[in-house]
Amino acid sequence: MPIVLEHLTHTYQPGSAMQATAVNDISLTVEDGEFLGVIGHTGSGKSTMVQHMNGLLQPTSGRVIVNGIDLADKKTRRDIRRQVGMLFQYPEYQLFEETVKADVAFAPKNLGVPAEQIESYVRAAMEKVGLPYDEFAERSPFELSGGQKRRVALAGILATAPSILILDEPMAGLDPVGREETLSLIKQLNDEGTTIVMVSHSMDDIARLADRVAVLNMGELYTIGTTNEVFSHSSELLAMSLDVPHTARLAATLRERGLPVPEGIYLKEQLRDFLVELYSKKHRSGDA
Repeated sequence: MPIVLEHLTHTYQPGSAMQATAVNDISLTVEDGEFLGVIGHTGSGKSTMVQHMNGLLQPTSGRVIVNGIDLADKKTRRDIRRQVGMLFQYPEYQLFEETVKADVAFAPKNLGVPAEQIESYVRAAMEKVGLPYDEFAERSPFELSGGQKRRVALAGILATAPSILILDEPMAGLDPVGREETLSLIKQLNDEGTTIVMVSHSMDDIARLADRVAVLNMGELYTIGTTNEVFSHSSELLAMSLDVPHTARLAATLRERGLPVPEGIYLKEQLRDFLVELYSKKHRSGDA
């Protein structure tokens, strides 16, 4: 169990007139190698919750345990940040070095990776995100496309060889090509064993990639379950001002128009297979 939150509560500016509790009494476990999607309306506490998972924030109360280590211990947080990489929204805005290789090397240098190992870490990370070292190492990151910049930022995190990756809206601002490249890379990392926690407003991305989904509402954990369990309750999500996958909306519309589309369909492949089977049955019946 790489991440365990026990009754996590975080209050900003406690004791002041601006006091605000962002997350309240959240308990959940992220299993080794799983892909956990995190959804919720703006201000529901998603970013605050995930920033506890590598010690960027400390709980007002409750505990955060990562790979068996309680993050209340200051001495362990530096080591945990090598194990838990975090990618924020628009990470390309944080690129600042003159070359791609220098930017990718910044995190491992800062986290104490031995100097003699850094180049091999950088090379491996760049290759993993599809930026061949010999082609991109000496280029300026500011001359790259938006999708390539996002991959440089991700390579900087992967250069510390984390076993857990926390992603906060990783597709924000990307064009369709960059978006697809990033989604494919994230799926590949998960398939290779990296534990993923991804915050996203895109229900289609979550439906496509996540094993389980945690739904936050007003700073509390509303529910957590398999992707199928969560998206089978589309009406509840809509009542919380959340979107649902486009296919789930289409399935609901078809039901309203009289087609016997079952509940729980949220992927286009599921709806396609159902409609093909429905058409085939009607065609066979007509032949009879």
